[in-house]
Amino acid sequence: MRIIGMDIHRVAAEVVSLLDGNLAKLGRVQMLRNQLEAFAKKELTHDDQW
Repeated sequence: MRIIGMDIHRVAAEVVSLLDGNLAKLGRVQMLRNQLEAFAKKELTHDDQW
């Protein structure tokens, strides 16, 4: 199971994942609905945990 973490700010969020003890930076996403949805569709799976 991959765990997703977000450091959320007003303008953008930094997103990381943790899988089998390995931390990976997934990037920075703007805090706009269309940007968040595009990021989720591209990077996330149904097995990810928030």
